[in-house]
Amino acid sequence: MPDEVKVRLMRDVMHVELGEHFVNSDAHKSDSSFPAFFALDFIKFGLERQIPVAIRLGELLLADHCPSDAKMPAELARAVKEYMVEH
Repeated sequence: MPDEVKVRLMRDVMHVELGEHFVNSDAHKSDSSFPAFFALDFIKFGLERQIPVAIRLGELLLADHCPSDAKMPAELARAVKEYMVEH
């Protein structure tokens, strides 16, 4: 299955799980506070299992759907940068 399809399926699942409050189609932002923990967990999962698509999805979730004060810890950001440079 192509990576684009996997990402689309993951997004669809999150949309179904969280209902219409997941994405505000007008602003492409979250109406609710999507827990940053889940986005960071996607990133950690991708790093541990070397799945770039999971890392990118976690980054997108963190940037687009988490509260504006949600930040990636410095050591995790460094690990993502090193992984992406190597791969």
